[in-house]
Amino acid sequence: MPCAGRASRSDTLAAECRKSGAAEEVGVVISISLVLLLLLLAVIFLRNGGLKVSHAIVCVLLGFLLASTRMAPTIHEGITATANVVSGLHP
Repeated sequence: MPCAGRASRSDTLAAECRKSGAAEEVGVVISISLVLLLLLLAVIFLRNGGLKVSHAIVCVLLGFLLASTRMAPTIHEGITATANVVSGLHP
């Protein structure tokens, strides 16, 4: 944990550590939600015949390869920015 031991140094650092922890938790919730949404869409496409298993495997492999490139942080930031915009909408 990067904030371990820092919280006792000052109130400012403690507040910073609490904020970063909350941001990490929100990121995990968004990631899990996005994974579940994409999984649901994949199941729907597979059942309706719009997505073949071979196509799904290629997409999964592409995702794993993209995750190991220098583009991964940019993709992650884009998804996070989009999630923040969507969560800020009040219908």
